[in-house]
Amino acid sequence: MDGTNRAQTHTLEAVLSAILVAVTIVVFISSTTIPLSVDDPTIEGLNSDIETEVESLIDESKADGTFKEALLEWDDDDERMNSTESGGFALPHGGYEQFPSHDFGSKVSALEEEYEEESLSMMISLTPVYNGSAVSGGTAERQDRFVFYDPEITRGERITVTREIVLYEDYHFYQPAATLTRGATDPSVVNNEPPEDYDDGIYLGSDGHSYPIPDHGGELDSEQIYNVVEVEIVAWHLAGE
Repeated sequence: MDGTNRAQTHTLEAVLSAILVAVTIVVFISSTTIPLSVDDPTIEGLNSDIETEVESLIDESKADGTFKEALLEWDDDDERMNSTESGGFALPHGGYEQFPSHDFGSKVSALEEEYEEESLSMMISLTPVYNGSAVSGGTAERQDRFVFYDPEITRGERITVTREIVLYEDYHFYQPAATLTRGATDPSVVNNEPPEDYDDGIYLGSDGHSYPIPDHGGELDSEQIYNVVEVEIVAWHLAGE
């Protein structure tokens, strides 16, 4: 009996020792593991910097007219943004995959290059505030949301900036980008005549064009405003090491 008792005692001691070791390991891992939910101040600072720069880019481009100019570079015959004539590439739905070398596109490229190490890329979409479900006068179907620029690179941290821009009935489309004279102002303030780099025959108030943003369709009490557009800029980047 004594031998049996001693054997049982040794077995119990071994089991207890194994349990103690397992508990010790669990406690050690719990005390040394860094919680995944802790915010990284470095990433937060980078996000804030990029958000500020994107806001400055769109606000300055609205103020100096370069964003409006980019929006009006529409090729109504081919139902897409002007692209191949000036080095850009068009997406199947008519937006840009790569901007041509116009003023706004140069600003976007400069900002993406500034944060090249973080692989910054931006997507810009346009949503009509009024009459979003209208169809176009051409063969292309209008969508509630038009992707104006999308390099199709979406990864890492996401930052979103939104603004609104008013489009007027007398805004003319630009001619193909290869023939443009840069820096032209709004045609309504140049002796009421459009400058040479506007297409005299087609403007937002014309009937039957295929521009992806519809008019307000009577939802807005104005004969001068074509529509109001919500501009969403999504900036993607990989956090720095």
